[in-house]
Amino acid sequence: LDQTALLEALSAACPTLVVYEQPRLFVGDVSVVEGNSGTVSAVLPVTLSVAGTTTVTVNYATSNGATPANAATAGSDYVSKNGTLTFATGINSQSVTVTVNGDSTREPDEQFRLILSNVAGGMIVDGEGIGTIFNDETPQPIAVACGDVAQLIAAINTANSDIQADTINLANCTYTLTSANNTTDEGANGLPAIINDVTVVGNGATIAVNNPVTSTRIFYLFSGKHLTLQNMTLADGKGDGGA
Repeated sequence: LDQTALLEALSAACPTLVVYEQPRLFVGDVSVVEGNSGTVSAVLPVTLSVAGTTTVTVNYATSNGATPANAATAGSDYVSKNGTLTFATGINSQSVTVTVNGDSTREPDEQFRLILSNVAGGMIVDGEGIGTIFNDETPQPIAVACGDVAQLIAAINTANSDIQADTINLANCTYTLTSANNTTDEGANGLPAIINDVTVVGNGATIAVNNPVTSTRIFYLFSGKHLTLQNMTLADGKGDGGA
């Protein structure tokens, strides 16, 4: 045999080994504004790293958010959904559409999850997508009754619960803090730490720390947030790191 014929014979006897990458599955996140009525669609993408040379299937199911404080609830906030995605040969992108229900209830921004399971023909790398439902209700000023510290604390917690700026209206009287509400690295705080943009309109009110409660500041503000105080007096609170 000549050299060319020999190489052809060896090639026929030792075929080339072709290795195909196993498709890897990823599910993406999505954010939608809920609206005050009707429904909106939250579309979560599900993709393969490479298109498969054979069919790839994977199950999916929605679930409420992992954190109770901002977990969306199936049936009221969104419509639960489950099923199977089938990626035919050469296809590497699909999506799951989840129906989100609009409402006019003021509430925190909420989350649901889309979870992948039971894959065939591939492997799951990122199997949990997050759907965020943004609350779009216009905040109304929160009125706090004269001297009612519990109501003032509740108003601040409400203002902290969403991403919108809020206004709290006080009455023209004194709100006396007799105990610490929480403790941060800076020390004890008489009211909940401010983690959102808040305006407190005093209307001539005074917020004071009672003498037995020592080294307690009245307001503590997280970095990057804004607290606006109007027409009010702060008395006997610790001055450093807060008000």
